[in-house]
Amino acid sequence: MNDFRKTFKTEHNGSLAKDAAKIGGEKWKSLTEDEKKVYLDKAAELKAEYNKSLESNEEEEDEEKQSDDVDDAEEKQADDADEAEEKTDDDNKEAEGKEEEEEEILDDY
Repeated sequence: MNDFRKTFKTEHNGSLAKDAAKIGGEKWKSLTEDEKKVYLDKAAELKAEYNKSLESNEEEEDEEKQSDDVDDAEEKQADDADEAEEKTDDDNKEAEGKEEEEEEILDDY
C-alpha cells in the first residue's frame, strides 16, 4: 500500500485521502491472487515483527514492575524500621519521665 501511496501522490498531486482509498481499493480488487500474495506476505512479516516487539516490551515492563515492587518493599521495610525506632525512643522517653516523676515524689518524703 505504501508503494501505491507514493505513486498516487506523484500522479495525483493535491487529491484527497478518500480518493486515494477509493482508487487503491479498486486497484486491490483488480489484482490476481499471485499479485496480492506479495503484499499479504509482507503484511504477515510486519505483523510478526510487531507482535515480537510487543512481547519484548511486555517482558521489559514486567522486569521494571518487579524491580519497582522490590524497591517498594525495601522502602516499606525501612519505613517500618524507622517507625519502630521512633516508638522505642518515645517509650524510653516516657519511661524516663515516669522515673523522674517517681524520684521527685520520693524526694518529697
